[in-house]
Amino acid sequence: MPAIHRLYCPSSSKNWLELIRTGKKTIDNRTYSPKRRAMAVGDTIEFWNDADPSVMATIVGFAVSDTFTNLYSFINPADAGFESAAEVEEVMAKFFDADEIREYGVIGIKVKVI
Repeated sequence: MPAIHRLYCPSSSKNWLELIRTGKKTIDNRTYSPKRRAMAVGDTIEFWNDADPSVMATIVGFAVSDTFTNLYSFINPADAGFESAAEVEEVMAKFFDADEIREYGVIGIKVKVI
């Protein structure tokens, strides 16, 4: 049976929730921690923050790598709301500690809004 996961999307200069809601962001970036390893295709994610209405999406795929730069060597950065792999790496460094990335690797979670 598919599970429901909640993922926080911080308010920032880019409105991540709006990009997901409008389909301009179909890949969500996270570390591949045990919490993310429990996710499966077909599960539902509720993307939320304290300022905006949440967005529900179905997981339709995954891509896993050791770093965000390597992940975006085979995924279009625009699918995650970025202009380049370098921008992905720069922004994700604000959210995820380098030690956490080294320990777990990273995941691009492909989603479809429901």
